[in-house]
Amino acid sequence: MERVILCIGSNIEPEKHIEEVKEKVKQIPKTTGWLFSTYYYSLPDSFTSDNVFINVAAYCETELTPQEFLEEIHKVEEEMGRVRDPNRRYMDRVIDIDIIFWGNSKINEKDLVIPHPKWKERHFILNPIKQLVSEHKFIKNYFNYLKGKSED
Repeated sequence: MERVILCIGSNIEPEKHIEEVKEKVKQIPKTTGWLFSTYYYSLPDSFTSDNVFINVAAYCETELTPQEFLEEIHKVEEEMGRVRDPNRRYMDRVIDIDIIFWGNSKINEKDLVIPHPKWKERHFILNPIKQLVSEHKFIKNYFNYLKGKSED
């Protein structure tokens, strides 16, 4: 089982979509132990919108490979109406699910980079993770280990 930390965000009917995605990801096969932070509210980063984002950090354990897991979260995003526009990277979103950490792995593939390259710079990733970490000692120990590894 690999430990995974994700960040989930929405700025289109965000309360509704965050609660919906929390239930949907629990259905991902061979994945257990889901824990979620409380809501973290933020303004859009890298684009302008009147819609405020809600972000949550999530923790789970999975037997899936990183690519299998990515496929599963993309399915969830698509089921919820996420549209990927190759011409607009930053825009309002029904849902966005990013893998921040995968065990202690470093992955650098075309469609998957772990640790997430901007996790330390983005308060809407870092603050929900810190909140999740503060409530669960075993995640705190894991996160502190990962912070040290990411300096390498």
